[in-house]
Amino acid sequence: MRVVVKESPSLWVDYNLLGTESLEAAQIQVGERQYPREVLVAVLEDYNRRIGNDSNALGQIQLLKDSKRGCIVTGQQLGFMGGASYTILKAITCLMLAREAHATPVFWLATEDHDIDEIDHTLLVDALGNLQKFHIPLPKDGRSVEDITISSHQMEAVSHFVKALDIPEIPLEEGISYSEAMLKYLVKLFAGTGMVFLEPYLLRPLAVDFFRKELILSDEIASILKKTSKNLEEQPIEVGDGTNLFLKVGDNKLRKKISRLGGQFEVDTHTYEENELLDLLEDNPHLFSTNVAARPVLQSLVLPTLAYVGGPSEIAYHYQLTDYFRFHDVPMPWIVPRLSATVVTSYAASLLKKCGVEPWDPVPQHWDQVLPDIEQHVNQMSQDWQKAAKEHFSEDLTDEVLSRNIHQAAMKIQKKIYKARLHKHKIPYYSLHYLRNYLHPHHALQERMLNWHGFQVSSQENLIAEFLEQVKWQTKGHLYCEL
Repeated sequence: MRVVVKESPSLWVDYNLLGTESLEAAQIQVGERQYPREVLVAVLEDYNRRIGNDSNALGQIQLLKDSKRGCIVTGQQLGFMGGASYTILKAITCLMLAREAHATPVFWLATEDHDIDEIDHTLLVDALGNLQKFHIPLPKDGRSVEDITISSHQMEAVSHFVKALDIPEIPLEEGISYSEAMLKYLVKLFAGTGMVFLEPYLLRPLAVDFFRKELILSDEIASILKKTSKNLEEQPIEVGDGTNLFLKVGDNKLRKKISRLGGQFEVDTHTYEENELLDLLEDNPHLFSTNVAARPVLQSLVLPTLAYVGGPSEIAYHYQLTDYFRFHDVPMPWIVPRLSATVVTSYAASLLKKCGVEPWDPVPQHWDQVLPDIEQHVNQMSQDWQKAAKEHFSEDLTDEVLSRNIHQAAMKIQKKIYKARLHKHKIPYYSLHYLRNYLHPHHALQERMLNWHGFQVSSQENLIAEFLEQVKWQTKGHLYCEL
């Protein structure tokens, strides 16, 4: 793999603007605090064994028994078959920094979320450059992702994806949770790296005191977040009244926001007295979950977090959480930007070379931008035709009709000349279409749209291993990685 780094300051921030001043400072913070390490190790080991994680990951979990051992944490919603490739880039960055810090890498899967539209699909590019959308039909009734199981019908969506890429299919039992089904593929992708996976429901019994404080002091917390947000130009987290918690209600465990109404709480159509909700919390902590603001605080409260690896939007919203962390007496970890990268397969690289385009350049919209001489000659030819036509046929047809027909004929000839010239140089006519969709699908960065498996099947190398070997975690720029 050949790696070229192009500066892209808009994607990156100064590492020291948030959290601790350095990795060393974060290690001191973690070493001075108490964490439920024995319970953490037991819970993480049981879960990672269940999802089929390997001995490398289990060994990383055991190291957390050491009171000085910290974690490098990252997280993301669990998109279909891993979702967009920036999810994998987050995990790779986490692994790199964990290796540097002699820490345990942990991927927090945000399966408490219920925004199904964000996770039920993924994209690949087919051989002709068309975007292929793969979709799994998941219920959108308000259930958390962690509560969704998949049927044989939904398994067909998984089979459709793996057959399209010709990758080995992993047997899935009907009724398996969506989370664990997707995790089986992620675990295989990260085999040997030591990546530890975690779903938040595992830690809710350890979060009862945190949830209680969130409920009792919700008005004060809302005031703190509003005050912090007011002083910031950018406010990615919408701060309102109420709490930063959700509650699962009914037989279907629909996830509903807990709102504050004076001395009472409202969840959907039900009203709770404060003591009622606190009693429910004591008996059923698994029914409670955090929103986007409370999640990072809870992570660092329960896990010995040295650093959190995030994307641009996550880094932005951590600015709103500085006082919130202090309120809970939880030190904010070191906030580290994830790697940003475009993967260029050998096929894409060959098309780029033939078209005279670099992967970081805008891809031309039309062939006249690549082969301008053809358009120039065709335009001259069209002008000559029009001059001759006016001399000989002006009495038969109007100038407008002559011009229109000559233009149409010239365009047909121009298209045939393009195809002939491209065929001569063995350049597929669809090359520009392919490159646009491959490098900038839907006019976005590749990493925001395309699935990682599509890159891996195009390479004989293990791409995650290649990244870990060749790239530095603190690379401040956008990577172009040619396979």
